[in-house]
Amino acid sequence: LSGTVCKVTRVDEINQKCDVVVNMFGRETPLQLSYSEIKKVEEDFQKTKEKSIFITPADYKKLKLTTRLEGKVLRIVAPLM
Repeated sequence: LSGTVCKVTRVDEINQKCDVVVNMFGRETPLQLSYSEIKKVEEDFQKTKEKSIFITPADYKKLKLTTRLEGKVLRIVAPLM
């Protein structure tokens, strides 16, 4: 579910779970996530954020054409992975 946006519909603090709705393949799909699963997503996000760099439009224009094309292809394919 990398890159997927979820809408939290209910929080169960006693059982430490959240009910969420995810849009998958054009349909809303309900899921239940435990707090530990949510924590793993947060940790992964923070690790990825640390590795990220800020790039300006001017920096992007300096990249090789092949690198820019690779980025465009990955942007299309990544949600399917």
